[in-house]
Amino acid sequence: PAAPQRIKPAATAYSFWCAANRGKIHGAAAGDDKGTGFSVAASKLWAAASAEEKQPFLEAAARDKARFSRENRNSGKGGGKDPNAPKRPLTAFMLFANEHRAEVAASVG
Repeated sequence: PAAPQRIKPAATAYSFWCAANRGKIHGAAAGDDKGTGFSVAASKLWAAASAEEKQPFLEAAARDKARFSRENRNSGKGGGKDPNAPKRPLTAFMLFANEHRAEVAASVG
């Protein structure tokens, strides 16, 4: 059987902004030989952006979060543990502790 389709996680406002401004960020990161230049330039530009500039991306992130919640709710994947699943066996220490519990409790008081 085919694996069930995984629900795409919600994207953040920052990731929407990075996708929309990729060219501008690459221009700001020009000349950086390391791979970290893009991330550093993106974080600096995002921090310098005003609330008005960030607003459309915050709204897009809120819509995407609502989509993810809706799809997750409708997927029928309730999570949780199957009550009919077999229990795991006790470890050697737990078997030992159960066997000696009474004498330890008596010695402690």
